[in-house]
Amino acid sequence: MGASGWDYLVPFNGSAATTLEQLRAEVFAAGDYYWPGGDDRPKPATEDEL
Repeated sequence: MGASGWDYLVPFNGSAATTLEQLRAEVFAAGDYYWPGGDDRPKPATEDEL
């Protein structure tokens, strides 16, 4: 309940951790994720803003 899935295919960037960090940064910057706040709360553009 409440789960969702994502599939991403990205180039390997030296380590799994580094590759995942880069992907997370790209997804946050693009705003390509579900945000329950609607228009009342703007989406964060970085993990730090979250």
